Amino acid sequence: MSSVYQGSQRFRSSSSQPVGLSEVLEASFWSSLLSLCILRMFLMVGNRLPCLMTAVTCNGVQNSPGGGLRTEVFTVKGSRNSAQGYNHEVDDGLMRFFERCRGYVEGVENNHTALLEVEKFKHGEEMQAVRRRLAEKLGLSLHLLTPDLVEAAFFICSYELSIKSIHSPWCFLFDESDAKVLEYSFDLKQFWKRSHGHSISSLSSCPLFHHIFRTLDKAGRPRRSTEAAPEPASVLVGHAETLIPLISLLGLYKDQTLPTASNYHTQHGRSFRTSRIIPYAANLLFVLYDCQRGPRLQLLINETPLHFPNFQTEDAPLYRDVRAAYRYLLDGCDFNRECERKPKSRGPNIEL
Repeated sequence: MSSVYQGSQRFRSSSSQPVGLSEVLEASFWSSLLSLCILRMFLMVGNRLPCLMTAVTCNGVQNSPGGGLRTEVFTVKGSRNSAQGYNHEVDDGLMRFFERCRGYVEGVENNHTALLEVEKFKHGEEMQAVRRRLAEKLGLSLHLLTPDLVEAAFFICSYELSIKSIHSPWCFLFDESDAKVLEYSFDLKQFWKRSHGHSISSLSSCPLFHHIFRTLDKAGRPRRSTEAAPEPASVLVGHAETLIPLISLLGLYKDQTLPTASNYHTQHGRSFRTSRIIPYAANLLFVLYDCQRGPRLQLLINETPLHFPNFQTEDAPLYRDVRAAYRYLLDGCDFNRECERKPKSRGPNIEL
């Protein structure tokens, strides 16, 4: 079974044929679950710690008085061995930046041509083959089983598996090849809507990017013995819409060949897999270590160490070197300038 499906449960259909379903069933279909407060996503900005990492956790999304979802910023006080509590505030301006970026809203969110590759794939050869197999199993005419209905059945299968851990009858409709096609369709949508497909999607996260590095700068700067130590951690709680643009802005999970509707069969080894990048309780962690040559920065995604793009041989490069690598964003990446440009001036991001 493909490594994509490691850790997933195996199902048997009524014909006793094994059906391997991806961990994507358990993880990636977060969007309609947000209102149920099941998804818990948090981004941590760690303090400068002497080769130790303080574990900081927080509960997830809460409903705002207006009925929508809100995002929160937690600041933990005291040393790593104390329990003096924390302060928190709601800051949708920082964590829901995509709503305030006119260039993204008009150029991607409300632009029907921005997801053209997704629509092509949904009506392409691979998806048509999945539709034919499902129509045959269900005894339905092909025209009654639209791509949206196929995706809905797959979502129900994934929800019941991830929430209730049950062998849903809906899962018996799909085999491993079907799951891979539907996984790719979902990845394609996230890529072209929130990631590297259009540069404005990642550039809209500039405010959060600058906030993180300001926090790291404050924690890592030299201080007198009489100065109070900074907070041990800053915890930012958001959603997948918050994490994907930021991860993309950092240059992570950017494959050499862009995923399109026509290159599905060459994309099986892609690194951009949303089931692994943004599962339930997805998190992005920056840990600043106090070391002899200066502060070092480690990056972790979903508790797994990950190298910065320009430091593939270093687990925790010097913070000043990481900062130098992102200098072009630290000196630029102006939210107002990027988001107020005319949407038509932004084509797909084809830089490698």
